[in-house]
Amino acid sequence: MVKAVAVLVALLVMLTGFACAESTANETPIILDMNGTEVHGFINNTVTAQAFLQLLPYTVTVNRAADDLCGTVQEELPVDVAEAKTEWKIGEIGWFGGWFTILCDHEEQFSNMPGISIIGTINDEEIPFVASLTGTVDITVKLDDSRMDGKEGVEEMLSIRVNDQELTATLENNSSAQALKDLLSKGDITIDMRDFANMEKVGSLGSSLPTNDMQITTGAGDLILYQGSAFVIYYAPNSWNFTRLGKINNVTADELKTILGDGAVTVTLSMKKQ
Repeated sequence: MVKAVAVLVALLVMLTGFACAESTANETPIILDMNGTEVHGFINNTVTAQAFLQLLPYTVTVNRAADDLCGTVQEELPVDVAEAKTEWKIGEIGWFGGWFTILCDHEEQFSNMPGISIIGTINDEEIPFVASLTGTVDITVKLDDSRMDGKEGVEEMLSIRVNDQELTATLENNSSAQALKDLLSKGDITIDMRDFANMEKVGSLGSSLPTNDMQITTGAGDLILYQGSAFVIYYAPNSWNFTRLGKINNVTADELKTILGDGAVTVTLSMKKQ
Protein backbone atom coordinates (compact mmCIF):
# COMPACT_ATOMS: atom_id res chain seq x y z
CA MET A 1 0.00 0.00 0.00
CA VAL A 2 2.79 2.41 0.95
CA LYS A 3 4.64 1.59 -2.25
CA ALA A 4 1.50 2.18 -4.33
CA VAL A 5 0.91 5.56 -2.74
CA ALA A 6 4.55 6.49 -3.23
CA VAL A 7 4.35 5.63 -6.91
CA LEU A 8 1.19 7.70 -7.28
CA VAL A 9 2.89 10.57 -5.52
CA ALA A 10 5.84 10.32 -7.87
CA LEU A 11 3.51 10.48 -10.84
CA LEU A 12 1.76 13.55 -9.51
CA VAL A 13 5.08 15.23 -8.95
CA MET A 14 5.89 14.84 -12.57
CA LEU A 15 2.70 16.51 -13.70
CA THR A 16 3.06 19.52 -11.40
CA GLY A 17 6.79 19.83 -11.75
CA PHE A 18 6.73 23.11 -13.65
CA ALA A 19 6.63 25.52 -10.70
CA CYS A 20 9.19 28.09 -11.80
CA ALA A 21 7.97 31.60 -12.54
CA GLU A 22 10.88 32.65 -14.76
CA SER A 23 13.13 30.67 -17.05
CA THR A 24 16.87 30.39 -16.86
CA ALA A 25 19.39 29.33 -19.46
CA ASN A 26 18.97 25.77 -18.16
CA GLU A 27 15.18 25.60 -18.54
CA THR A 28 12.84 25.29 -21.50
CA PRO A 29 9.38 26.93 -21.20
CA ILE A 30 6.44 24.61 -21.79
CA ILE A 31 2.64 24.59 -21.67
CA LEU A 32 0.61 21.81 -20.07
CA ASP A 33 -2.84 21.66 -21.68
CA MET A 34 -5.02 20.07 -18.98
CA ASN A 35 -8.42 19.18 -20.45
CA GLY A 36 -8.34 22.46 -22.40
CA THR A 37 -6.88 24.71 -19.68
CA GLU A 38 -3.29 25.87 -20.09
CA VAL A 39 -0.77 25.67 -17.25
CA HIS A 40 2.70 27.10 -17.76
CA GLY A 41 6.05 25.85 -16.55
CA PHE A 42 9.53 24.72 -17.49
CA ILE A 43 11.51 21.59 -18.30
CA ASN A 44 14.88 21.27 -16.59
CA ASN A 45 18.25 20.71 -18.21
CA THR A 46 18.82 17.19 -16.90
CA VAL A 47 19.39 13.98 -18.83
CA THR A 48 15.89 12.63 -18.14
CA ALA A 49 14.17 15.98 -18.66
CA GLN A 50 15.92 16.63 -21.96
CA ALA A 51 14.99 13.14 -23.18
CA PHE A 52 11.37 13.91 -22.27
CA LEU A 53 11.67 17.21 -24.15
CA GLN A 54 12.37 15.26 -27.33
CA LEU A 55 8.95 13.57 -26.99
CA LEU A 56 7.01 16.83 -27.10
CA PRO A 57 4.22 17.33 -27.86
CA TYR A 58 3.30 14.47 -25.54
CA THR A 59 -0.07 13.50 -24.09
CA VAL A 60 -0.56 11.44 -20.94
CA THR A 61 -3.81 10.53 -19.19
CA VAL A 62 -3.58 10.87 -15.42
CA ASN A 63 -5.86 10.32 -12.44
CA ARG A 64 -6.05 11.85 -9.01
CA ALA A 65 -4.24 9.64 -6.50
CA ALA A 66 -4.38 10.92 -2.94
CA ASP A 67 -3.07 14.48 -3.36
CA ASP A 68 -1.28 13.90 -6.62
CA LEU A 69 -1.89 13.50 -10.37
CA CYS A 70 -0.36 10.30 -11.66
CA GLY A 71 -0.27 8.40 -14.94
CA THR A 72 1.81 5.77 -16.69
CA VAL A 73 3.77 6.35 -19.89
CA GLN A 74 5.00 3.93 -22.56
CA GLU A 75 8.40 5.45 -23.30
CA GLU A 76 11.57 4.59 -21.42
CA LEU A 77 13.74 7.57 -20.53
CA PRO A 78 17.39 7.53 -19.45
CA VAL A 79 18.00 8.21 -15.77
CA ASP A 80 21.27 9.69 -14.54
CA VAL A 81 21.84 8.26 -11.05
CA ALA A 82 23.73 11.40 -10.09
CA GLU A 83 20.66 13.51 -10.93
CA ALA A 84 18.09 11.30 -9.19
CA LYS A 85 16.61 12.74 -5.99
CA THR A 86 15.04 11.32 -2.86
CA GLU A 87 12.67 14.22 -2.28
CA TRP A 88 10.51 16.64 -4.20
CA LYS A 89 8.36 19.68 -3.61
CA ILE A 90 4.89 20.87 -4.51
CA GLY A 91 4.76 22.02 -8.11
CA GLU A 92 7.50 19.71 -9.31
CA ILE A 93 7.05 17.23 -12.14
CA GLY A 94 8.60 13.86 -11.43
CA TRP A 95 9.57 10.82 -13.46
CA PHE A 96 9.78 7.54 -11.58
CA GLY A 97 9.95 4.15 -13.26
CA GLY A 98 7.57 5.00 -16.08
CA TRP A 99 5.24 7.16 -13.96
CA PHE A 100 4.54 10.78 -14.78
CA THR A 101 3.57 12.65 -11.60
CA ILE A 102 2.70 16.16 -10.46
CA LEU A 103 2.85 16.84 -6.74
CA CYS A 104 -0.04 19.19 -5.99
CA ASP A 105 -1.40 19.37 -2.52
CA HIS A 106 0.97 18.34 0.23
CA GLU A 107 2.04 20.71 3.00
CA GLU A 108 5.56 19.31 3.13
CA GLN A 109 7.97 17.94 0.58
CA PHE A 110 8.32 14.17 0.30
CA SER A 111 11.51 12.31 1.10
CA ASN A 112 10.46 8.65 0.79
CA MET A 113 10.83 8.13 -2.97
CA PRO A 114 14.46 7.28 -3.79
CA GLY A 115 15.52 7.63 -7.40
CA ILE A 116 12.87 10.06 -8.63
CA SER A 117 13.94 12.36 -11.47
CA ILE A 118 12.57 15.91 -11.33
CA ILE A 119 12.02 16.88 -14.96
CA GLY A 120 10.38 20.27 -14.46
CA THR A 121 8.07 22.59 -12.56
CA ILE A 122 4.79 24.43 -13.00
CA ASN A 123 4.26 28.09 -12.13
CA ASP A 124 3.54 28.67 -8.45
CA GLU A 125 0.36 30.66 -9.09
CA GLU A 126 -1.13 27.82 -11.15
CA ILE A 127 -0.58 25.07 -8.57
CA PRO A 128 -4.00 25.67 -6.85
CA PHE A 129 -5.80 25.00 -10.14
CA VAL A 130 -3.87 21.79 -10.71
CA ALA A 131 -4.51 20.73 -7.11
CA SER A 132 -8.27 21.18 -7.66
CA LEU A 133 -8.43 18.74 -10.60
CA THR A 134 -10.28 15.48 -10.02
CA GLY A 135 -10.94 12.37 -12.02
CA THR A 136 -9.30 11.70 -15.37
CA VAL A 137 -7.17 14.47 -16.87
CA ASP A 138 -5.62 14.41 -20.35
CA ILE A 139 -2.43 16.44 -20.21
CA THR A 140 -0.63 17.47 -23.39
CA VAL A 141 2.84 18.90 -22.77
CA LYS A 142 4.17 21.14 -25.54
CA LEU A 143 6.78 23.83 -26.04
CA ASP A 144 5.79 27.41 -25.20
CA ASP A 145 7.16 29.18 -28.27
CA SER A 146 6.10 32.62 -27.03
CA ARG A 147 8.60 32.34 -24.17
CA MET A 148 11.44 30.52 -25.88
CA ASP A 149 13.68 33.60 -25.77
CA GLY A 150 12.40 34.70 -22.36
CA LYS A 151 10.21 37.50 -23.75
CA GLU A 152 6.46 37.27 -24.11
CA GLY A 153 5.05 37.88 -27.57
CA VAL A 154 8.33 37.62 -29.48
CA GLU A 155 8.02 35.06 -32.25
CA GLU A 156 10.93 33.41 -33.97
CA MET A 157 10.64 32.55 -37.64
CA LEU A 158 12.81 30.40 -39.85
CA SER A 159 14.57 32.41 -42.55
CA ILE A 160 15.26 30.62 -45.84
CA ARG A 161 17.60 32.54 -48.15
CA VAL A 162 17.62 31.47 -51.79
CA ASN A 163 19.95 33.47 -54.00
CA ASP A 164 18.97 37.11 -53.30
CA GLN A 165 15.51 36.32 -51.95
CA GLU A 166 14.38 35.54 -48.41
CA LEU A 167 11.44 33.37 -47.45
CA THR A 168 10.16 33.02 -43.89
CA ALA A 169 8.52 29.97 -42.38
CA THR A 170 6.57 29.17 -39.24
CA LEU A 171 8.02 26.13 -37.51
CA GLU A 172 5.98 23.22 -36.26
CA ASN A 173 5.47 22.72 -32.52
CA ASN A 174 7.39 19.47 -32.13
CA SER A 175 10.76 18.23 -30.90
CA SER A 176 12.13 18.02 -34.45
CA ALA A 177 11.55 21.72 -35.16
CA GLN A 178 12.91 22.60 -31.71
CA ALA A 179 16.05 20.59 -32.44
CA LEU A 180 16.45 22.50 -35.71
CA LYS A 181 16.15 25.79 -33.80
CA ASP A 182 18.75 24.58 -31.31
CA LEU A 183 21.06 23.69 -34.18
CA LEU A 184 20.58 27.12 -35.78
CA SER A 185 21.32 28.83 -32.47
CA LYS A 186 24.94 27.77 -33.08
CA GLY A 187 25.04 29.38 -36.51
CA ASP A 188 23.44 29.48 -39.97
CA ILE A 189 23.18 26.27 -41.98
CA THR A 190 23.87 26.20 -45.73
CA ILE A 191 22.35 23.32 -47.69
CA ASP A 192 23.01 22.24 -51.26
CA MET A 193 19.63 21.13 -52.55
CA ARG A 194 18.54 19.28 -55.66
CA ASP A 195 15.23 18.48 -57.34
CA PHE A 196 13.59 15.13 -56.75
CA ALA A 197 10.59 13.66 -58.61
CA ASN A 198 9.37 17.07 -59.79
CA MET A 199 7.87 17.79 -56.36
CA GLU A 200 10.63 18.82 -53.96
CA LYS A 201 14.06 20.25 -53.29
CA VAL A 202 16.08 18.08 -50.90
CA GLY A 203 19.48 18.33 -49.25
CA SER A 204 21.38 17.12 -46.19
CA LEU A 205 21.34 19.11 -42.95
CA GLY A 206 24.67 17.60 -41.99
CA SER A 207 23.16 16.58 -38.64
CA SER A 208 20.54 14.13 -37.41
CA LEU A 209 17.41 15.44 -35.69
CA PRO A 210 14.75 13.58 -33.69
CA THR A 211 11.84 12.45 -35.87
CA ASN A 212 8.06 12.71 -35.39
CA ASP A 213 7.02 10.70 -38.42
CA MET A 214 3.41 10.46 -39.50
CA GLN A 215 1.51 10.00 -42.73
CA ILE A 216 1.43 13.44 -44.41
CA THR A 217 0.12 14.80 -47.71
CA THR A 218 2.31 17.78 -48.49
CA GLY A 219 1.42 21.10 -50.06
CA ALA A 220 3.55 23.81 -51.61
CA GLY A 221 5.79 25.37 -48.96
CA ASP A 222 5.77 22.45 -46.55
CA LEU A 223 9.13 21.88 -44.83
CA ILE A 224 9.82 18.23 -44.14
CA LEU A 225 12.46 16.24 -42.26
CA TYR A 226 13.14 12.94 -44.04
CA GLN A 227 14.95 10.08 -42.30
CA GLY A 228 16.19 12.45 -39.62
CA SER A 229 18.79 14.32 -41.66
CA ALA A 230 17.34 15.43 -45.02
CA PHE A 231 15.76 18.89 -45.25
CA VAL A 232 13.00 19.02 -47.87
CA ILE A 233 11.06 21.94 -49.38
CA TYR A 234 7.94 20.76 -51.22
CA TYR A 235 6.50 22.66 -54.16
CA ALA A 236 4.06 19.91 -55.27
CA PRO A 237 1.91 17.32 -53.43
CA ASN A 238 3.27 14.05 -52.08
CA SER A 239 1.97 11.53 -49.52
CA TRP A 240 4.48 9.72 -47.32
CA ASN A 241 5.45 8.93 -43.73
CA PHE A 242 7.81 11.66 -42.53
CA THR A 243 8.20 14.59 -40.11
CA ARG A 244 6.72 18.04 -40.57
CA LEU A 245 9.12 20.88 -39.66
CA GLY A 246 7.07 23.90 -40.70
CA LYS A 247 5.44 25.87 -43.49
CA ILE A 248 6.74 28.71 -45.68
CA ASN A 249 4.63 31.84 -45.25
CA ASN A 250 2.72 33.72 -47.93
CA VAL A 251 3.91 32.01 -51.09
CA THR A 252 2.03 30.21 -53.87
CA ALA A 253 3.19 27.03 -55.55
CA ASP A 254 4.13 28.90 -58.73
CA GLU A 255 5.98 31.63 -56.83
CA LEU A 256 7.89 29.06 -54.78
CA LYS A 257 8.91 27.04 -57.82
CA THR A 258 10.15 30.21 -59.55
CA ILE A 259 12.19 31.24 -56.50
CA LEU A 260 13.74 27.78 -56.11
CA GLY A 261 14.42 27.48 -59.84
CA ASP A 262 15.38 24.37 -61.77
CA GLY A 263 18.18 22.06 -60.73
CA ALA A 264 20.66 22.55 -57.91
CA VAL A 265 20.30 25.50 -55.54
CA THR A 266 22.04 26.65 -52.35
CA VAL A 267 19.76 27.51 -49.41
CA THR A 268 20.81 29.16 -46.14
CA LEU A 269 18.75 28.64 -42.98
CA SER A 270 18.75 30.95 -39.95
CA MET A 271 16.40 32.10 -37.19
CA LYS A 272 14.99 35.61 -37.00
CA LYS A 273 12.68 37.40 -34.57
CA GLN A 274 9.43 38.89 -35.83
